[in-house]
Amino acid sequence: MSKTGLVRSTSIMVVCIGITKFLGIISLVPLNQLLGNTGQGFYSTAYNLYTILLVLATSGFPVALSKLISERAAVKQYGEIEELYRFTMRLVVSFAVFGALLVWFGAPYYAALVAIHANRHEISQMTLSIRALAPAILFVPLESVLRGYLQGFQQVKGPAISQAIEQLFRVLVAVGGAFLMIKIGRGVAEGAAAATFGAFIGAFAGVLVLWAAIVPVRRQHILPSERQSHLGNRHMWQMLYTVALPVCLGSLVVPISSNIDSITVVNLLTHFAGQTFRQAEAGFGVLSRQAQNLVQLPLAFAMAVGFSVMPAISSAKALRDTSAIQANIIAPIRMMFFVTFPAAATFFALARPIEYILSNDYTGAAIIATISFMCIFSSLELMSTYILQGLGQFYKPVQNMFYGIALKAILNIVLIVLLKNVIGAAIATIIGYMLSSTLNIRAVRKYSGVKFSIFRLAMPFFLATLPLLIELCIVNYVLGDVGMRIFHTSTWIWNVLQLMVSCLTGGILYLFVALRMRVLRPNQLRALPFIGQRLSRFSERRWG
Repeated sequence: MSKTGLVRSTSIMVVCIGITKFLGIISLVPLNQLLGNTGQGFYSTAYNLYTILLVLATSGFPVALSKLISERAAVKQYGEIEELYRFTMRLVVSFAVFGALLVWFGAPYYAALVAIHANRHEISQMTLSIRALAPAILFVPLESVLRGYLQGFQQVKGPAISQAIEQLFRVLVAVGGAFLMIKIGRGVAEGAAAATFGAFIGAFAGVLVLWAAIVPVRRQHILPSERQSHLGNRHMWQMLYTVALPVCLGSLVVPISSNIDSITVVNLLTHFAGQTFRQAEAGFGVLSRQAQNLVQLPLAFAMAVGFSVMPAISSAKALRDTSAIQANIIAPIRMMFFVTFPAAATFFALARPIEYILSNDYTGAAIIATISFMCIFSSLELMSTYILQGLGQFYKPVQNMFYGIALKAILNIVLIVLLKNVIGAAIATIIGYMLSSTLNIRAVRKYSGVKFSIFRLAMPFFLATLPLLIELCIVNYVLGDVGMRIFHTSTWIWNVLQLMVSCLTGGILYLFVALRMRVLRPNQLRALPFIGQRLSRFSERRWG
């Protein structure tokens, strides 16, 4: 793919992944109003189980299929492409059927495991949301195969748009279903189940979009006379297994981490902190559905950049081009810091208005502020994983990520018991990401031969973010004080205005300071999607 095409593809991915993340955050506002933190807890418990089973069924196959298809498309082996496509489709669908049945019949047992101290009625309420996700598992695997097929032909637009469409329909059905259930008096448990059912409608819409995109591609590349091939099922399984397994294991890290929270947070809070099931479930809902979703927003940028980094490093490694390897390691990390440092400062300083906008109170503000720094380390872990995969090290990041999960699981128990608060789980998550990202960076230095200091790379962005943090705290305090004097109490509209003014003034200040400090070179700025050219010209302007 040409450099221009790669930047354009990255831009499309940034926009679509950003829309997906944004819609997920926006949906929290009406869902919180309808379900409350307790209903969000039901929703989170179901969704965490759904994601781990979904990863087992689908995560590695799009990557493996796209890699195998791209290799064969280059030499026009379209018969093998068709055979790989059909075999993968059958394999993944069989996993999906098994996963859907497992979720449906295992829902009561999983609910009892998550909430040991809950009574039978509370467990049955939680079971509703878990079972509502089972139909979605039948369709999402189809999306994974179709996306992998299109990506193999370097068709990025269809997979990217399908993600945005899937999320749009999921959010519409989730909010509409929860509203309908609450309006007719069915309660938050059935409202949460209706919200989780939105995953099925979203997946179905995503399949339709992908199918519309894949039909012309297959007509163009697959001729009827070329559809015969003799790879054999065993050989195709071995090829898929070699790439899919490490990618699948790596993708399991986040859902496993979420399920550690599902199993430990509520049980530890009810047993050691003296909280009721409803109180513990509400705290868990704030952590998982609000705080962690917010700090995942910068990952949209890291994912899009990482999508282009991995093949670039693979190509440079094959050519033994040391300078290209170094450039494709250092520049993406610097670009990632350019986005994640100000994001962390924003979530930390503006936790109160953000929490009020989402839930009409400030109870979860401390959780959001605590976990804000996670976006730096989770993005660094993701970026370094892409780099290691480009270097041919598929299992090393998986090993490092599971070290981080093990540390998080231990610290979850220790910190929740000591602090008697869900903030203990937030701190444990950050420390776990710190460990795995540190180990990943050490591995990058070892296997690439490139010597660099992550501390020195991060320091300019840290210094550029300090004025932003100070400005956000001052503006947020002043506007909060003014709002209290005018309205004598907090209002949703004023908090929205407070957030908008703080972000606008802070964003302008950060860009000015960062560009004047030259934290990114002009050529690195030009690689940023959409705004890169304008920022590059601004940084090159002479002042005074």
